[in-house]
Amino acid sequence: MHTVMVTDVLDGNTLVVWPPWDLSGQRGNQVSIHGLAAPPLNHDLGDLAKRKLMFLVIGTPVQIMSVQGFTEHTLLCDVFYSGRNVVDHLPEYAARPVSEKERSSDIPSAFVLNLGE
Repeated sequence: MHTVMVTDVLDGNTLVVWPPWDLSGQRGNQVSIHGLAAPPLNHDLGDLAKRKLMFLVIGTPVQIMSVQGFTEHTLLCDVFYSGRNVVDHLPEYAARPVSEKERSSDIPSAFVLNLGE
């Protein structure tokens, strides 16, 4: 589990964090929250989803773990705020029920996550 600071929220699913993450040669500062399926910004309720996530985590430390994958600049993983999975804080946007095992799992050994300075 790694602690990062949330510096911005891009939409109802995606955070900008500091320090940046470094994973298997890929580096970035965007984190997509695994298990959230908030409406996109071009949807009527997309801005509301973004504002709810901002209100919850902006300017606060969160823990990232259980890397599910990544794209060029975005890490997909579980994100914890105040000891609970962010999905639990925003159940109206849960993509599916999240099991206790998933909440307590650690980063798979196939991924080595290093936080930049």
